[in-house]
Amino acid sequence: MPFAGPAGDLYTLTTQLDLDLYWLNGFREPGQSAGTPSNDGLEARLHPLMALEWRFPFVRRDGSVRQVIEPVAQFILAPYGGNPKEIPNEDSRSLEFDDTNLFSLNRFPGDDRVESGPRANLGVKASLFGASGGYTTLTMGQVFRVRDDDTFAEQSGLDDHRSDYVMALTVSPSPFFDLTNRLRLDRNSFSLRRNEVYFSIGPRFLRFNTSYISLEREQTSDELEAREELYNSLRWQISERWIATAESRRDLRDDGGQIRAGAGLQYLDECIGFGITVERNFTRDRDVEPSTSVNFRFLLQNLG
Repeated sequence: MPFAGPAGDLYTLTTQLDLDLYWLNGFREPGQSAGTPSNDGLEARLHPLMALEWRFPFVRRDGSVRQVIEPVAQFILAPYGGNPKEIPNEDSRSLEFDDTNLFSLNRFPGDDRVESGPRANLGVKASLFGASGGYTTLTMGQVFRVRDDDTFAEQSGLDDHRSDYVMALTVSPSPFFDLTNRLRLDRNSFSLRRNEVYFSIGPRFLRFNTSYISLEREQTSDELEAREELYNSLRWQISERWIATAESRRDLRDDGGQIRAGAGLQYLDECIGFGITVERNFTRDRDVEPSTSVNFRFLLQNLG
């Protein structure tokens, strides 16, 4: 139920009631041995939620530039619990906390886990929009809880009653250039927990993209370590129907190296499409050796 106040402030009230039913067959809780009797049968979960979101956009014009500053506060009421051990977690094991889900009612990517307890998502958005289509946006914020939620892993940034800080800056002055930087800072020391940089330059027919990612440690999987990678790709529109591509991914850690490199050629018209890619994988792990693959792809369009 959206509502606009007399001063221009915006309110949105949301109520939600989820009923999840699981039929289990041969399921064992984490840590149980193979000889432990499995859980079979029906498990149910009822999870209510109520949220009130408040926004107050301040807008002004300066020549051809429109400036917007918008504080956002989202207050959520939900019961504690809702994640019993009897419900397996298959689709919500990998959680990434960033600006894209800062104002989400449930930050888990799937349905097997729910975010519980009273909480508040607080942040601010600032934007500049040019008359020619260029823009710059900045988002930053933090999550506050009445008490800790042990459903979140220790490295997720959401496990404490006060989350890590997340922010994102996007600069796109023209269709030929855009830059995005996403950060996650430790809630206490402001140290860098996650750093992502995405950069793209060039016209539509010749576009170069590069991305850099640095993770202190992967979010919820204990077996995965810190990562620092650089990915580069080039897309060349040779003609209306022919496209050439090249890509490279490299591990920037001290013991890292080239991860993957490849190139491809594609043809596409109104009826058919086909392409060929050559890829070299440099990964070496136990019995896995570096390998080279050649892939062919054929596409029939508009059938039916």
